[in-house]
Amino acid sequence: MAVLITGASGYIGHHLTKRLVEDGITVTTVLRPSSQTDRLCGLGDGVRIYVDDGTSDGLAAAFDSGLIETVFHLAAHRPGGGDEDRDATLEANINFSTRLWHAARQNNCKAFVNTGSYWQFNATGNPVPNSFYAETKQTFQDFLDSRSSDGGPATASLILFDVYGPGDWRGGLTAAFGRAAQGEPVDMSGGKQVLNMVHVSDVVDGFLNAATLLKRGDIGPAHRAYFLGSEHPAALKDIAAVFEAACGRPLALNWGALDYRPNQIFQPCPADPMLPEWKPARSLSAGFTELAGELNLSNTV
Repeated sequence: MAVLITGASGYIGHHLTKRLVEDGITVTTVLRPSSQTDRLCGLGDGVRIYVDDGTSDGLAAAFDSGLIETVFHLAAHRPGGGDEDRDATLEANINFSTRLWHAARQNNCKAFVNTGSYWQFNATGNPVPNSFYAETKQTFQDFLDSRSSDGGPATASLILFDVYGPGDWRGGLTAAFGRAAQGEPVDMSGGKQVLNMVHVSDVVDGFLNAATLLKRGDIGPAHRAYFLGSEHPAALKDIAAVFEAACGRPLALNWGALDYRPNQIFQPCPADPMLPEWKPARSLSAGFTELAGELNLSNTV
């Protein structure tokens, strides 16, 4: 089996690529010209790197004459501001995604696994995007819904929540916790927002399970969205307490020093429907204990 992954230079995509290569599967990665390739090159000869040239014919060539069975589409662009950045978001999240689906259909792929965000939904689970980024993600999912009868690959979207894990170069929440555990004061919001945190290894399991289910015919072929969420969402302050327990020391967090974001989600949507035959295997406590050990902060060291 050979697979194609977009977004492989990102944190989740890298972990998915690494797992597949370790399982002996050849991975073609489609990257933007500006993407960093150092980490992917470090995974060995099982990774083929294709740089997208912006054309449909060029993208189709990445499918290796029909040898690709599964597409994992994780690439996305989140705008930072300005019209130019909005254009880049439209190009990456809608135009490129659409070209990718057509190339997958043209090359007779069996399974197409798309990636969505809980930012697309309100607290009751209805599609109400909270940002321009989320709007573009929802627009592509609507496109997939409209193509269910077009004879393309069996398709599913996996809706992700807050993904964390070891070796996370993105910074973010767990990096802030790590600095705070070492005594560096870190300013935080009020901490009332609820997060649904899932370990990256469980997310990778979800992507692999989705591809298996699609190819077996257990889900699909019509597009549907499934959620990869934990069974125990928690408020940010409570999540910080779990990290404190994992490393056995207080976190120097200045609660209330920052305002909440203008589009802050305080209650994420329900993780329903969950992907069949999947549930997170790692608890937040176990995951944070792993991170504490990585940072030499574990209370067992």
